[in-house]
Amino acid sequence: MQNKAIFVDRDGTIIFDHGYIKGPEKVDLLPKAKEAIDLLKRSGFMVFITTNQSGVGRGMMTSKDVEKVNTRLLELLSPRSVDGILICEHSPEENCNCRKPKTGLVEPVIKKYNIDAARSYSIGDKDSDKELGNNIGGTGIKLGEKGINTLWDAALLISSKK
Repeated sequence: MQNKAIFVDRDGTIIFDHGYIKGPEKVDLLPKAKEAIDLLKRSGFMVFITTNQSGVGRGMMTSKDVEKVNTRLLELLSPRSVDGILICEHSPEENCNCRKPKTGLVEPVIKKYNIDAARSYSIGDKDSDKELGNNIGGTGIKLGEKGINTLWDAALLISSKK
């Protein structure tokens, strides 16, 4: 049987978007984000954080800065609630295949974990997050549309569709 997954954006979806976050002290969970991820896990989804970090490609921060921020984020979430963090560090000008909404960031994970993309979702606060879900053949959800304003709202909707 194939797995199903949630590909969830980091900045503006799980944590407050403070711009180019370079330090772990700037990691602040959005309300009910932890509970939303826990609900999605209990609903049988693998959960992957997908994040475009163009600040690295633009020379505004380092890969190590991104790693420290992600380490702090994982400390704030429940143990084993996140199956992986997928990072694109390229600037938009590089036109890479891994920058959302392109699918290069998630395709290896879909293959490795035998994920049924049609039963999977992407969630985020930008059009590119929504388009990622559509581009893999699943469902994209953009926060702020159709009464879904938070990750918690999206998790409730998805978990009700079991």
